[in-house]
Amino acid sequence: MVKVNVITGFLGAGKTTLIQSLLRQRPAGERWAVLVNEFGDIGIDGALLANGANDVVVREVPGGCLCCANGLPFQIALNQLIGRAKPDRLIIEPTGLGHPHEILAQLRAPHMANLLAVCATLTLVDARKLTDSRYRSNPLFNQQIAVADRVLAAKADTYEPQHLMLFEQYLHQHEWRHKPWSPVHEGAGQLAWLVGPAAESDATGAVVPASTLPLLTLNPVYNARGFLFRSRRSGGWHSAGWAFKPELCFDPDRLWALFSGIACERLKAVMITPDDVLGFNMVDRVLRQQSMDDCLDSRVEILNPEALDWGAIEQQLLAAISTTALADSPDTSV
Repeated sequence: MVKVNVITGFLGAGKTTLIQSLLRQRPAGERWAVLVNEFGDIGIDGALLANGANDVVVREVPGGCLCCANGLPFQIALNQLIGRAKPDRLIIEPTGLGHPHEILAQLRAPHMANLLAVCATLTLVDARKLTDSRYRSNPLFNQQIAVADRVLAAKADTYEPQHLMLFEQYLHQHEWRHKPWSPVHEGAGQLAWLVGPAAESDATGAVVPASTLPLLTLNPVYNARGFLFRSRRSGGWHSAGWAFKPELCFDPDRLWALFSGIACERLKAVMITPDDVLGFNMVDRVLRQQSMDDCLDSRVEILNPEALDWGAIEQQLLAAISTTALADSPDTSV
């Protein structure tokens, strides 16, 4: 049977970073796979997780579909991933705006009983957010904690002393005092958290509707200028994403200036530059950059409660294309 863990948490809680840490600790001889879902239609997390994760199969389902009403995208992706990777352990990362109860219900369906062993569900919570009433009153934020077999105080290395106290108080106030919890420092996870059976949860929540937008495939059809754009609005959130053909290289300084100036809730990007592949990640208006091994193409995903001027951002992205790289490209028009 395939051991399955769901790792959930609100936007920017550090799910991808935690999974990267766990992948680095994978026991020798074990085959692992990751099924990752994002709210928008231009996937980023798959490339971030695959970076440096040798022999780990990563399957990405963009468009917020893992929790959709009929569950069909989830079932297809799950069956294909298990059939291809034949993993010993499968980690599922839902979008931060997804309802994990719906995913867990599908994993525990009778026809899955002989295939999957549902293990511990981990929920990451940034305790600093508990001072914000918008988080405390959000049903999805609380459902993610309710379904957890272990609650993780994410980014604990950034806390003030009162934040862990607030975290414990919040668990007690909601009758979650019996849930085990652990602090997470600098995204470092422990394999022991994945072990053990999952508890049955009675947490409930609304189901995210299925996307009506076409998903970005592994072979996207770019427009005449060499890119693809997707946008969506669902559940009070707006997302926009771009994918650029791999022949286009971007100036890293222009990218940093552009991304750091965008006032948004969440930004992720994987970009090809003349000398490197760079990953960008913005949480709480703090932008971070990392070097990556490789990627299939350049992608940007932005998420925000209000729609931004996507057209203006697109023009700045196009302006960030490296003219040096274009000059060095072979002329294939002849």
